[in-house]
Amino acid sequence: MQPPNAAPSPLLVVRSLRVQFGRGASLVRAVDDVSFSLAAGQTMGLVGESGSGKSTVGRAILGLVPAASGSCTFEGKEVLATSASDLPAVARRALRRRMQIIFQDPAGSLNPRMRIGEAIAEPMLAHALCAKAQAPERARELLERCGLQAASAEKFPHELSGGQKQRAVIARALAVQPTFLVCDEPTSALDVSIQAQILNLLKELQRDLGLSYLFISHDLAVVRHMSGTIAVMQRGQIVEQGEATRVLEAPAHDYTRTLLGAAH
Repeated sequence: MQPPNAAPSPLLVVRSLRVQFGRGASLVRAVDDVSFSLAAGQTMGLVGESGSGKSTVGRAILGLVPAASGSCTFEGKEVLATSASDLPAVARRALRRRMQIIFQDPAGSLNPRMRIGEAIAEPMLAHALCAKAQAPERARELLERCGLQAASAEKFPHELSGGQKQRAVIARALAVQPTFLVCDEPTSALDVSIQAQILNLLKELQRDLGLSYLFISHDLAVVRHMSGTIAVMQRGQIVEQGEATRVLEAPAHDYTRTLLGAAH
């Protein structure tokens, strides 16, 4: 039990995360000793140039790429397979269900042969979150919640615009009732006129559902709009992190100042 007025425990805590590819002379440390924490209902922006390791961090947290070492606790439980954990496989799967990702390319995130409603229903049924007869209606509700017409459920991905596809992808992520989303450049493949709509949708969903985001982007303006805290990555390491306004208005590291200069 927490003492009165104690700060709530972080939803996500990453400690000394390392991800490497190759071996011997070709070994690449894509993520090298990265640590941070994220509170429930908050957004942390992860910024850096292409190849800095920011997307690899998000994928490692979700188990999409293997971590070489480190720890990642989510809702107080260890989720990295590389770390010692007595969490049963069923409980680990249930925990990971609440950690989802939105990728940069919405077209590549959807099966072109599957109707949108089927794509949204599939993870619900895989995790036994509703009966098969209820899944279509639940899918339509999620589409409407994400700004699409319920009739979109009957369409195939190629019948939707880029922005509509990303809304469908967000609806599918919500289908398994997550509490944490890795947003990996979720607007960079979209027209500028559509980007703001998707960002505002994400903020609205966060407010209404209490979601937490790790928001990965190279676009500092987008990160400023979305994030309460920011971590700056360079060559696999976090070189600066802190409250967003402080990092962007009074950067302490030369690399952060370089990024800000390039953005102007």
